[in-house]
Amino acid sequence: MKTDLRVLNSRSAVIALRDFLRQVAARPHTFAENVELISALKSQAGIAALEVEFEDDEGIKQTKAVSLNTLKTYANQLFERGFEEINYLRISAKDSIDAFNKRGQKSNKRTKSGLTKRVDEMERDLEQHQKINFILLQGLSYAIGELKIVRDTPSDKLRKKRVQDALTTLTMIASMNPPPFDYFPPIEHDRKVTKIDKYRK
Repeated sequence: MKTDLRVLNSRSAVIALRDFLRQVAARPHTFAENVELISALKSQAGIAALEVEFEDDEGIKQTKAVSLNTLKTYANQLFERGFEEINYLRISAKDSIDAFNKRGQKSNKRTKSGLTKRVDEMERDLEQHQKINFILLQGLSYAIGELKIVRDTPSDKLRKKRVQDALTTLTMIASMNPPPFDYFPPIEHDRKVTKIDKYRK
């Protein structure tokens, strides 16, 4: 049965919205002065009505305005966490922009008080990234252990079950982090896992 073109377009738009919200949460400085976006992030209906074109590693994408019910319906069909994932990303994006703007207001002056606040902010950021690294290392350690078990599993059926269980657990571990560290982006088989050359220094 052929899928209606409108359905395909709506599904693509909802996926694009998720990817856009991830981008906002990861790069709040880029959107800190976007008044329309900041207003939209305040409510679920606001992001449902959001229309924006943006670019990420996969190319140019576009969201489109839909009703909140439509957004919830497709999100529940498409994502493991359903609409909860979209709403979580909305809140994370809003909080990231708010935090960035507050940092700018508090520590933009070269005063002793401003510098002290800036140091405190950097220490909090460092602590957060240490927690993120710890969670991701726990996931990596778990993955290594599961790969060894799967390697030595003779039954195809049991092997597939263990792989699926491991994927579910790893996804849950990653979801404990704030965006953009809370999920695994899709990897094409003919592409490098990630561009890590700039981190080799």
